Amino acid sequence: MLLDPPRVMALAVVLVVAACGSSNPPPQAQTQVPPDGVHMNGAITTVYPITDNATCNVAMVNADKILQFKPNAKAGAVIGLELIKYKGAGTYAPLDWPPYQNSAAWVGLIGGHTWRAYGGQVTVTSDINGKVSGTLEATGMQEVGGTTTVNASGSWRCQTV
Repeated sequence: MLLDPPRVMALAVVLVVAACGSSNPPPQAQTQVPPDGVHMNGAITTVYPITDNATCNVAMVNADKILQFKPNAKAGAVIGLELIKYKGAGTYAPLDWPPYQNSAAWVGLIGGHTWRAYGGQVTVTSDINGKVSGTLEATGMQEVGGTTTVNASGSWRCQTV
């Protein structure tokens, strides 16, 4: 079967137009970090509130400066952070356990279970005049002495003492 020249030209134009479609992937929605605290889901579903009035201190361990986050909660959810080789604003990753070799994070319930991060990151977004704030992103946190997991994502802040 032979196509006459106008049909061949029309077919070529259709193929060229089809081939010129955008090769860029559609924009992906960025994950919003919850601003009201660290949200936990998985074995537990709860929120450690950013309004907890947590404290933090900077200490020296093995010649490394570390930031230790201490929650002030009396009930409900808690988090803990130890940022190794602390230098202020920046990303501390990967998280691992035990601390002092890598930065570490844990979440839990007061009087209940605790989960440790073996991956993820903590980002310090601000460290000004003793007020430190940032975000925590960790998935698949492992229960201490158990088999369940928890994901944690959200914002935190503390006042240095």
